[in-house]
Amino acid sequence: MLELAGDGAGDDGGYYDVPYSALSRHLSTGDPFTTALRIKPRKLDGWDIFLSGVGAALDVRRGDLRLRWYDPEVSEQRFSVGVDATEHLSAGTWSHLVGTVDPGNESRLYVDGTQVGATSVSEAAGFNEKGLDSVDAARVGFVPSGDDGAFDSHFGGRVVRVELYGGTVGTEGAQSLYARAQE
Repeated sequence: MLELAGDGAGDDGGYYDVPYSALSRHLSTGDPFTTALRIKPRKLDGWDIFLSGVGAALDVRRGDLRLRWYDPEVSEQRFSVGVDATEHLSAGTWSHLVGTVDPGNESRLYVDGTQVGATSVSEAAGFNEKGLDSVDAARVGFVPSGDDGAFDSHFGGRVVRVELYGGTVGTEGAQSLYARAQE
């Protein structure tokens, strides 16, 4: 279990880097992918990053739970699945999140095994080997958002069972991941 002490911008609340070598053995650029993790946020306001890198981010920003895919070369958001976080998450309560990115089809966001949002995505979406850099492909609990660190975002809460898979899952797959995370 990761206990992250973030509580706002620039607070150095800790994070965990997922090595590029661990992901690139299983995924190639443009591949569809699924990410899943269990979180227990201390709060739902502000901007809390649960997972970033690989061309996608799962976060809460200004009350919206979002799955975003972006082009890390230009930091440009390409699509976003966003829903009201307070309808699906509670501070101090465990939730299971699943996000899928399927190039040329759609991206879906699930909370506790239930689909809460979807959007169509371009062929250009999918796993992006650039990620954060050539050493760290993904980061749990933090994303830097400026050279001066003034808008760095640290997650405050607990994270367990961070998983990344090649391919996407549907509702049954998301429910299965949710059930397994409860064990």
